[in-house]
Amino acid sequence: MRRGKRYATAIDLGHAQVKVATLARTPAGTVELVKATRVDVPRPVAGQNAEDLSARQTAALREALRLHGGVSGLFVSALPRHLVAARRLVLPSVHRDEIADMVPIEAERQMPFGPGEAEISFQVIDQVGDAESHLMLVGAAERELVAHMALLEGAGQEPDVIDVSSFGTGSAYLSTVAENETVAVVNLGRQVTEISILRAGRVVESRSSFFGEQKLLAAAAPVGPSAPAGDRLQLDAPTPSPTGLAEWAEQLARELRRGFTAFQHESYGSPIHRVIFCGGLAHNAEAISHLSAALALPARVEPPPPSLFALADPAKAPGPEFATALGLALRGLYYQPGCINLIPRKVVAEHVRVHRKRFLTNAACLALALLFLAAAAVSVKYVRLDARRAELEQQLAEWGSEIKFIQESEKYFRDLNEALDKDHPAVDVIFDILRRVPRPSTVTSIDFKKRDVVVVKGQVHSLEDASEIVKKLKESPHFRREGVVPGPSQNRSGPAIHLPIWEYEVRCELASAVKKDQRRRPGRTAALPTSTTGRGDRG
Repeated sequence: MRRGKRYATAIDLGHAQVKVATLARTPAGTVELVKATRVDVPRPVAGQNAEDLSARQTAALREALRLHGGVSGLFVSALPRHLVAARRLVLPSVHRDEIADMVPIEAERQMPFGPGEAEISFQVIDQVGDAESHLMLVGAAERELVAHMALLEGAGQEPDVIDVSSFGTGSAYLSTVAENETVAVVNLGRQVTEISILRAGRVVESRSSFFGEQKLLAAAAPVGPSAPAGDRLQLDAPTPSPTGLAEWAEQLARELRRGFTAFQHESYGSPIHRVIFCGGLAHNAEAISHLSAALALPARVEPPPPSLFALADPAKAPGPEFATALGLALRGLYYQPGCINLIPRKVVAEHVRVHRKRFLTNAACLALALLFLAAAAVSVKYVRLDARRAELEQQLAEWGSEIKFIQESEKYFRDLNEALDKDHPAVDVIFDILRRVPRPSTVTSIDFKKRDVVVVKGQVHSLEDASEIVKKLKESPHFRREGVVPGPSQNRSGPAIHLPIWEYEVRCELASAVKKDQRRRPGRTAALPTSTTGRGDRG
């Protein structure tokens, strides 16, 4: 099916044939014929009850749906008009809720059914002002509806709408009725003849009569089989004699005139201006000729009008026997709440229960599926994170030496920062020490102790040089004079060394040192690399 189109499939279950039609309505409002299929109902075999059509109709319907390609869109079926009671009512309201409250009361008065024996439906067909509504009230016995649905279920189908066959037949010809014209559509069936009266674009009345093709065949004389042309309905029965055909036409015309007169005398009635014949018997030209003459009204056979739907090949236009199926499909295309639907309330309630259960089941399955997808997503994310963590750990292991260097550098600069004094910055102190140590003496390390003490270590060639260094450091503005104290000196001379070497150590207290009785902040030691403390490295 194409997107944007609305589809409806309808069936017409006849005594001789089963017809299936599918229509589509485009977004632009154009109606298209998708397909129309017709299958003969098998004749009864030996030992089979000819009156029981259910099994044969089910087989024909199953075959018709197979050839048709199944059901598309809304599935519409219909009860024959003679199984439905229909009344036209006038109620003093235009509000559907109020009308729905009035209908059960009127149904008890107007319908030939006991309480709980029938399914009632209605459709508003006209409204007068804001205080009056005209509606078509229909009812069908529950047992007939159950049997009809069982027949459809036997073919593997379940209807969305159960309509009335005569309303479908009339709907196929509404577009041919002029504004001030009243037209009777006569559907000539095998057992029953149905009448649909059209006026002002509506089906305003419908009737049925047990006077159909079967009575015509009963009056037949064995003078040879009839042979309608083409692929139309084959009567496959003896041709009636002229006398029998005339009698049949006169009796049926009398039945039709009785129905036309009854409609004319209704408060909403009017004379019939012309008659349209359709159905399987409409292909019998001789029978139609006699019937038209007996009615004394303009009458002719008409297939569903070409304006009803778009058709790619006019040569394949469906004949008048498809009028009911096409009309029902057309009603299905425009079906909405408030239209006639005779599906039993028990079935609707069961459908609601089944659909609610199915919805809850689907919702639970969807929730479980979403939960599973969420768990899968979390699992995938965790796997990715775990893989990323392993990758980072591998990189961390590869970068271990670099990280250790950074950490040591951080510690060095942290210790150096803690050794800083706002009055005696460490850099100034270091450069002042290096400047005051005379040549060729060297400085091997400068250690800051507890933020207020600097320990200077180095090498000299004599103890006099060490004393000279102490003297120079006492002159530094960065140290308290009395706080510069020489440490122990060690002789490092040896046979491989041509000059005497003494290692010295001087402890210098910064001039801004706090008093000993005050709490001091624990400090850290910052040792300069030996490559930067040599005497020869001074600028």
